[in-house]
Amino acid sequence: IQGAFIGTDDSERVMAWYAARRDGVPAVEPDILEVVRSLSADGEGGGKSEEGERDPLFRQAAETCVQHQGGSTSLLQRRLGIGYGRAARIIDQLHDAGILGPPNGSKPREVLIGIQQVDEYV
Repeated sequence: IQGAFIGTDDSERVMAWYAARRDGVPAVEPDILEVVRSLSADGEGGGKSEEGERDPLFRQAAETCVQHQGGSTSLLQRRLGIGYGRAARIIDQLHDAGILGPPNGSKPREVLIGIQQVDEYV
């Protein structure tokens, strides 16, 4: 481990510099949580959909899961060419709609409907 040596004179000079500025007014930066809340309220939430709003690929994802008789994020990632976050949200939406069953460990989720019933759920 290597460190720089600072002599007593230099240390005292640095401490005096900080002591002289101790009573200064701190720079105020906007609260990041307020910025995020205002963006969410304006509809600029970074791609997150509102509660109840389905992804544009919802129908295609439902058909893909029914055709493959199982639903998983990795299946949707490969077949639809999307990222993990979006695939996971779609899987949750498919579960909430009653198309897919609950998580089953590392195995794909069970498909609860047939291909003829996709129109009823979408």
